Amino acid sequence: MEPITVTADAEEFTCNAYLVPGDAPTLVDAGAMPGVADVVAEHVDDLDRVVLTHQHGDHVGELDAVLDRFDATLLAYGTHPRRDVAIEDGDEVLIGDEPCEVVYTPGHAADHVAFMGENGSTAATSWCITTGRSRTAPSVGRTSTDSHANG
Repeated sequence: MEPITVTADAEEFTCNAYLVPGDAPTLVDAGAMPGVADVVAEHVDDLDRVVLTHQHGDHVGELDAVLDRFDATLLAYGTHPRRDVAIEDGDEVLIGDEPCEVVYTPGHAADHVAFMGENGSTAATSWCITTGRSRTAPSVGRTSTDSHANG
């Protein structure tokens, strides 16, 4: 899995939103950066789905634009008027080419989830997609300043 940070060039406060190409091209959060749908379109012709880690404004600000442009399926833990599929703790969701476990991680938001790759958290090749001030070295996932941008 090679996620692409589609909000990397943001000049406004937004989350790190990730596009994961593959059999099921997936956008993890839509972010709040105007034009994010255009950035997604630079990398894929079709977007199969959008999965939300949670629904704070910096994660869903451009969600309607992305869903309207690609007619993608929306998967979310919390209730959302455009949600197509409700996900729950322990569910399996395909992100790109990889099945991922939905892990409910409340605290930052009541509807916060992470997506864990099948290698789990102890393997050297493992990964976990989570956004929203979940602690990641060397930052907390913000794109609003150079000192907080994830590389």
